[in-house]
Amino acid sequence: MVAPARVSQLDLLRGVAVVMMVLGHTVDALLAEPLRGGSVYWSYQLLRSMTAPLFLFTSGFVVMVATAKRWDAYLRLGPELGARLRRILLLILLGYALHLPFFSLRKTLTHASPESFANLWQADVLQCIGVSLLLLQLTLLVARRPARHALLVAAAGALVVLVTPVVWSLDWGALLPRPVTPYVYDRDLTIFPLFPYLGHLFIGAAVGHSFVAAERAGRVAAWLRRLGLASVVAIVAGMIALSAPWRVFPEHDVWKANPASVAIRLALVALVLHGLFAWRRPPAALTAAATLLGRSSLFVYVLHLVLLYGSPLNQGLRSVVGATLPVGAVLGVFAALLVAMLGAAAGLERVERWRPPTWRRVQYGLAGAALALFVALPH
Repeated sequence: MVAPARVSQLDLLRGVAVVMMVLGHTVDALLAEPLRGGSVYWSYQLLRSMTAPLFLFTSGFVVMVATAKRWDAYLRLGPELGARLRRILLLILLGYALHLPFFSLRKTLTHASPESFANLWQADVLQCIGVSLLLLQLTLLVARRPARHALLVAAAGALVVLVTPVVWSLDWGALLPRPVTPYVYDRDLTIFPLFPYLGHLFIGAAVGHSFVAAERAGRVAAWLRRLGLASVVAIVAGMIALSAPWRVFPEHDVWKANPASVAIRLALVALVLHGLFAWRRPPAALTAAATLLGRSSLFVYVLHLVLLYGSPLNQGLRSVVGATLPVGAVLGVFAALLVAMLGAAAGLERVERWRPPTWRRVQYGLAGAALALFVALPH
């Protein structure tokens, strides 16, 4: 079984990703347009591009660590598999709900513009993670055994990354239904298609497999050294590939879709993970705050988006303030949001610890009431 202290490092890594996510969305929503340029903003954009790889890689890693503890339970129908499938469904439904134009099914069907439907059908990060986790669960049922599964997800993840430029070059709109095409490439407003992001999660799962094997063999130190070396090699190889004069793939977005670019970002994520595992005594307050955000990442994701961008039920800061703020004011809003997210996450955890069965019934009741209102309300 994995040592609890090391598992907490995964929550810490997710906490880092949550902080980067809140910062990125705050800047996107509120920073004045004339300030979106220059070397400082470009450097920030490079940093921000690490957020999705952090989330997806860590999601795959965490799922494999959790699965390894009760492997057989996830190969048959039962409470563990049922709970996992419910979480996956929740991710996908929340992803679509955040893009609803109206909190009314009737009004959405009769009054939503083509642009609103295009926005609704986009595959955001929640749908990407949800569908990727569903496919990961299917690979468990195919492989059955940990060793075979590790090889399968490693090969499948690498293949997804390698074929992404080719997949992006094809016109899937003529072949697939409109709600499906956003999962394939980055058109139709989508920035988190399965190609290449499914590969991020699968490769994270493969690394999670290797960690579990090393933990059980008592060779975590050796695993860390191999992870660090492999990451450095991947970064160097990726930079050489990007600078090569020949062209292997069709025309594509090199930063988003090129396998070498993806390899560099995943290697940087692995190096961050390496550092967190090797950091034996991080500050307790920092660890507690980041771990809290990591454990509550879904809740924080939804809440901060609603506050920043709004929803069918409220106006967000972007609608009220607009992209008008200077850097100092944006950082102030970010700090206030982060404090609010920490407080909300702490409150949620306290409520969840209060009679968990009762809290689950309350959640189902609230979800059912929201769905009933969405279907019943005329406008």
